[in-house]
Amino acid sequence: MKRVNRQQAGEAEAFVALLLEKRGCRIVGRNYRIRGSEIDILACKGDTLFVVEVKYRQRPTKWAFQIESMLNYPKQLALRRGSEMFMRRFNEPIKTIRFDLAVVSCGRKKTFGIQYFPNVFEV
Repeated sequence: MKRVNRQQAGEAEAFVALLLEKRGCRIVGRNYRIRGSEIDILACKGDTLFVVEVKYRQRPTKWAFQIESMLNYPKQLALRRGSEMFMRRFNEPIKTIRFDLAVVSCGRKKTFGIQYFPNVFEV
């Protein structure tokens, strides 16, 4: 399997951020890094904070069975830690934190496809 380069990953993240904005979310952070945590996208809608992990794959495939391997337990812990630290600095009333996974693939004609999995794990 070919490694994904930073440009491809950045394009995938921008594509997901645009999708979230079209769904009424406000992007409040991208590539947020703190103490061993990195969160691809942080978005708000109402009193909910969306913590979104974006995965880019060269080819479309059936993703549903791979969610656990894409977001293993150490990655979940890192996302939790990062979101907690972000919340300490974020000055808006948030009642719910939701952890989502967005899997972006590129088709043969360089068209993006996305599968969005809301609430993939609980806090």
